[in-house]
Amino acid sequence: MAHPVAKCEGLRGGLLSPSVPRHKLQEDTPWRDVPSRVCHAGDTMQIITVNSSGTVMRRWNMRARAATPIAAVALLAAMCFPAPLAAQASTSTGAIVATIRDTSRAAIAGAELLLAGSTVHGFTDDAGTARLAPVEAGLVRLTVRRLGFRPATVDVTVSAGPPTSATVQLVQVAQQLQPVVVRGTASAYGDQMEGFYDRRSHRPGHFITRSDIEQAHPSRLTDMFRRIPGIRLGSTGLIQDAVRMRGETSCAPLVWIDGAPAAAAEFDIDAIVPESVEAIEVYNGLAEAPVQFMPPMDVKACGIIVIWSRRGEPREKKPRDRVTPAQLAEMVASARIYTADEVDIPAHRDTSARVTPVYPEPLFLAGTGGSVRAEFVVDTTGDVAMDTFSAISSTNPLFTASVRRAVAGTQYVPAMLAGHRVRQVVHQPFTFVVEEGKPGATSPQVH
Repeated sequence: MAHPVAKCEGLRGGLLSPSVPRHKLQEDTPWRDVPSRVCHAGDTMQIITVNSSGTVMRRWNMRARAATPIAAVALLAAMCFPAPLAAQASTSTGAIVATIRDTSRAAIAGAELLLAGSTVHGFTDDAGTARLAPVEAGLVRLTVRRLGFRPATVDVTVSAGPPTSATVQLVQVAQQLQPVVVRGTASAYGDQMEGFYDRRSHRPGHFITRSDIEQAHPSRLTDMFRRIPGIRLGSTGLIQDAVRMRGETSCAPLVWIDGAPAAAAEFDIDAIVPESVEAIEVYNGLAEAPVQFMPPMDVKACGIIVIWSRRGEPREKKPRDRVTPAQLAEMVASARIYTADEVDIPAHRDTSARVTPVYPEPLFLAGTGGSVRAEFVVDTTGDVAMDTFSAISSTNPLFTASVRRAVAGTQYVPAMLAGHRVRQVVHQPFTFVVEEGKPGATSPQVH
């Protein structure tokens, strides 16, 4: 269908040009296909758009050379009309997925990434990666910075469409404290747990660890016994879920708690909450039980249950809002916090107060080693400001959690500047090593 012809207005002797190619507007525009006309008189042009009913939508007057070809006029008209959004969503943009590592190839968390000439920026996660988008396709300059490391700048050629990968290495320049080595031995869990792990490795029986309990989330402690072969739970009238072994109905097992008999009469195991238990040993018959847990001659028992209480852990004070690595860097820049090279005497560990992270049980049993590089601020009191704690790098979140708990209860000697105590940011490395020949020790990998 031919579109109606619009008339020139305000141009004496104006001539209406042939139709200029139609320009697509947004999909939701009622007049999606809009024809354009150009009216010209001498060196003046008037661009006119009309809809299908002949209504003039817009007019533009502009100066132009009389000899301006119609094709050029059409180009000018095209410039006046936006292409559809789908076409404007140019495929000339892409994304950068950057991985930031230190010289030991460990991932760096909390590093800031900046693009020259752009507001696009981001921070690396615990895996040392960050995604920047949208980024103009072509050559861009990427800068990575992190407190305690020398900033690095690299050029990245960004492809349109799929993300472009980039790996950047940062070199540490901040002083750090002497590494703390955490050795994975059964004795690290205390004398009672050293015996537990030794029996677990060399004797028959069923052994339940703290990690087993945490994975099961039992509502009652006897729920942990339901999965043990040869164990049956039943009511005795006084005890709802009494434990019986190997088909016994009236003969109860002897229960030991932290190395001492629980009671002369039958003990209700559900009187102990699961959260308070560190480990459980179950021996279905007396022949399996270690000699130290055998019942006295005058006590009849059908099986042995040994329950070990959970040890207390340093309780971390509820921190204020967490201070991000970027905020910490700003505090250093504003001289509210100092680095080791800015003070007269750097903060250091109090030799009378050892940092003693507990080797995470699942990793100890699996023979897995690893490392954590922690960052935190030592206050003027020598306490650790736990709202500033973060892991620059870590091979496992369980290692990080163990270090966090240990640092929360550790005293440091504060830094000194011009005779005054000052707050200082500290980098403290921790290495976890499983000793060969110990329970669970296979071939530990230490990074």
